[in-house]
Amino acid sequence: MRAASALGLVPVLLVLATACRPATPAPSGPGPVTGEVDGQRPLPSPLPPVAARVNGQPILTLRVAALARPNADRGSADTGPNPRVLREALRELMARELLFQEAVARGVQVDPRVVERAYDELRGAPASEADWLGQLRLEGLDAAALREEVRLRATVEAL
Repeated sequence: MRAASALGLVPVLLVLATACRPATPAPSGPGPVTGEVDGQRPLPSPLPPVAARVNGQPILTLRVAALARPNADRGSADTGPNPRVLREALRELMARELLFQEAVARGVQVDPRVVERAYDELRGAPASEADWLGQLRLEGLDAAALREEVRLRATVEAL
C-alpha cells in the first residue's frame, strides 16, 4: 500500500470528524462533554476497549485514537499517548453521539443514496480493493464501519 494514499485518508476523516459541529457553542458548565479537558491526569493502563458510554452506546478507544491521530501533539513512544489529545477526541465523539441520539429521537433520517455517494467520494479510486481496505484498517475502520460513520455524520448534519 502506498503511504501517501493512506495519509490522504486522514484529512478526509478529520474533516468528517469536525464537519458536523453545532453552529452555536455548547453550554459551558462542567461535565464530561462541556467541561475542561484534564490533560495532566494519566490515562489508564492498559487503555480499555471502550473509552466511554453515552446513554449505553459505546465509544470505542480505537475510534478515539483514530480521531486523535492527525493531531501533531499526540504523544510519543517514550511518553505514551497525550492524555489531553485523547480526552479532547473523546469529548468530540461523546458530543457527536449525543447529537446523533437527539437526531434519532426526532426521527431524522438520511437517504441511503446520500450515504453511498459520500462513501464513494471518500473511496475514490485507489489502486485496488486491498489498498482501500488497508487504508481503512489504519484508521480502525472497515467498509461497513465507514458507511456507518458517514451515515452518523450525515444524520447529525441533518439535525
